[in-house]
Amino acid sequence: MKTVLPVATVAALALGLSGCAFLPGAGPSITLDAFELEAESLALDLTGVAADVECGSGSIPFEVGSEAECAMTDPNSDDAATVVFGIAAIRSSDDFDLEVLDVVDTSGDPSSGHPTVPLSEIEELAAGSLEQQGVIAAVLCEATEIEIEIFEDNTFRCGLVFEDGGFGEAAVSITEFDGSNYSVVAAVVE
Repeated sequence: MKTVLPVATVAALALGLSGCAFLPGAGPSITLDAFELEAESLALDLTGVAADVECGSGSIPFEVGSEAECAMTDPNSDDAATVVFGIAAIRSSDDFDLEVLDVVDTSGDPSSGHPTVPLSEIEELAAGSLEQQGVIAAVLCEATEIEIEIFEDNTFRCGLVFEDGGFGEAAVSITEFDGSNYSVVAAVVE
């Protein structure tokens, strides 16, 4: 059995954010709607992905150091995270810069609630499952995601390269998932 570890991919800010919180202060303020637009621009600049950012409603002090906790979602993959953005510089009332201060939560797709593991880990466990059945083959799972959601009966197909150079296909399933440990079973598809 393998233990599932939380996945935190900060390099791709294409993750989903939800809800913003702030500490109110005196002086000029900025609406969280305007803050969201700048946060979306920053995410696009850093990652090349036009993420959806939601920081709630209201306003925060318009001063360097003010921060908001926001939900950010990649509309292409629905990956999500909670990110804390802060005001890094102010040049005028409509010209300011944000920075990423912290990534609070990146536990996979919040809509599914399933933890994820690297695809390479699944391929390795599937090869071990096949080896226990007397089949020696490299397992190559082609997927659009490099992370696989872990939940019982999550089944998908993977390519096989046998030790004699032949090719085949296997059905790979996640089994016996208890919330932190899981098993992988693979079977050659005839």
